Amino acid sequence: MADMAASLMDDKLDQILKAIVDIRHEAHIRDLIDRTTLQTVDTVVQVDLNTPITEQEIRGAIRGSSTIKTPGLNGLPAGFFKAYEDLLVPQMLELCQCTLAEGRLPKTR
Repeated sequence: MADMAASLMDDKLDQILKAIVDIRHEAHIRDLIDRTTLQTVDTVVQVDLNTPITEQEIRGAIRGSSTIKTPGLNGLPAGFFKAYEDLLVPQMLELCQCTLAEGRLPKTR
């Protein structure tokens, strides 16, 4: 019985210590964010960044990629995107536009 009580006390103490560490970590991150000064973007650049993504931008990104590199988590090399550019660009454009409009990735079909 005493061993069980000691074990419960150890578990509670571990939980309390973890909570303290989590709180201190969160406070450190908040302090770091508060002390960080972000650079501002020029108004002309802001306007450009806030315009809709175009097919030309997507095509430029595909064409500018190294053929043997894998630019995403799917493991497909850029050569795949280059080979099927005409099929993929409209889908990628729709994905980008939907993501920007909704603020999240759309559900898969």
